[in-house]
Amino acid sequence: MGYEVTEKRQSSYACDDCHKVFHSRSSFIFHSYEHSNAWPYQCKECGKGLGSKTLLKRHMAKHSDESTHRCDIYQLSFKLKNVLSTHMNIHVTSRNLLDVKKCDKIFHSKSSLKGHMAKHSDHKQRPHECSICQLSLKFK
Repeated sequence: MGYEVTEKRQSSYACDDCHKVFHSRSSFIFHSYEHSNAWPYQCKECGKGLGSKTLLKRHMAKHSDESTHRCDIYQLSFKLKNVLSTHMNIHVTSRNLLDVKKCDKIFHSKSSLKGHMAKHSDHKQRPHECSICQLSLKFK
């Protein structure tokens, strides 16, 4: 047919040290570094061993004061691009904004809206009152 199978891949790999089973060779090799401490990449700042160049680069950002990934909406900076990406999820289009009919507040996420809506819940559900600000609370 034009090709030849030279090596059959295993379907699973078991660690001789801890008997944990892996379904990919790369995961098994990465795991083996934990036992041997023979990491292919090592942080020059703290000595932490890492399994890939990408992980080392991501780790090195923790030692830096430089925050190069910027949110232009809130004027915030982040050390890691993936943290900026997570942050950017709050900036949804106006049609996806969640508003509160009782007080006209607007929220970007369901979790923020849910937390706020607890303030509008029935007093029976919030029987405890703060002695300082008189806020009704669900728990003491």
